[in-house]
Amino acid sequence: MGRVRRELIEGVPYHVTVRINNRLFYFDNTEAKRMFIEVMKKVQLIYKCKIECFTIMNNHVHLIVKPRNAKDLPGIMHRLLMTFAKRFNKRFKQSGHVWESRYYSRPLRTLVDIESTFRYIAKNPVTANLVKSPIDWFWSSIAFYERKMSLFISDISIEMRRIYEKYHICGYQFD
Repeated sequence: MGRVRRELIEGVPYHVTVRINNRLFYFDNTEAKRMFIEVMKKVQLIYKCKIECFTIMNNHVHLIVKPRNAKDLPGIMHRLLMTFAKRFNKRFKQSGHVWESRYYSRPLRTLVDIESTFRYIAKNPVTANLVKSPIDWFWSSIAFYERKMSLFISDISIEMRRIYEKYHICGYQFD
């Protein structure tokens, strides 16, 4: 039996997550995180998609990606993951798989879905006991937004900007 086809719905963002092979802490390295951000930005420009939220954990990544066309999601993720893996292996003189398996994706059909996924992604470093507040995890779009780092913030949708502002005003109380 083949694997289940991805659900691709036009006009909606997707929660995407992918894990490092064998749950190794490749992203424990600042250089690797910076490299991933560079590749995200490049892919965003190539596909004219919006990476509206992200958190780079030590062994996995969470994203909210809004493709221009739903059918672009597999290409976006292929380019992102393949480019990062090649750069990572070359830089750290490794070979073989970087990613554990196929990435997970789920369409976010409603604003409630988007907001709850945003909270889940933001709280991930807090849940992992890496920081006390989502704002303290530098490797997230929330920290970028708070510090007015335009790397991704200028490219987010109006709806997403409202979510960031809502949680900024509330002092990032996600409960």
